[in-house]
Amino acid sequence: MVTLKSALFFSLLCLTVIWSSLKLGLGTPSDPGPGFFPFISSIVLLILTGIYAYAERNGTKSIAKHNLPVIIVISSLFIYSLVLDYLGFSIATFLLLIVLLLLGIKEKWWLAAVVSLIVTFFSYFLFNKILGVNLPKGLLGL
Repeated sequence: MVTLKSALFFSLLCLTVIWSSLKLGLGTPSDPGPGFFPFISSIVLLILTGIYAYAERNGTKSIAKHNLPVIIVISSLFIYSLVLDYLGFSIATFLLLIVLLLLGIKEKWWLAAVVSLIVTFFSYFLFNKILGVNLPKGLLGL
């Protein structure tokens, strides 16, 4: 019953985002408007929610044991979006990547730290230096 309630919640959330996206304007695939990406993402999420609800209703084995990593990923991405301007791209991305990598390589925290540092450096170099994207500097100016 809980999974059907969460499916209903996500369905309503998707429908709200779809409605808001239409108000923003979709544009065209060659010239997308501000509502294009949220519209497409919500359609995909609505379809996946329907598949999940159908599978749960028809007695397919529950995937509840895999919920904790999913909750950690979604929560860490949400927190990342909140602290990105405050901490800056470099620090926030480094911390996010450590959390995400520790989900996969639990015993080797040092490897997660090294990989996070390398990926953060190359991401910053690619987006800021090569593509000229202004990334948030944060408190330390990094």
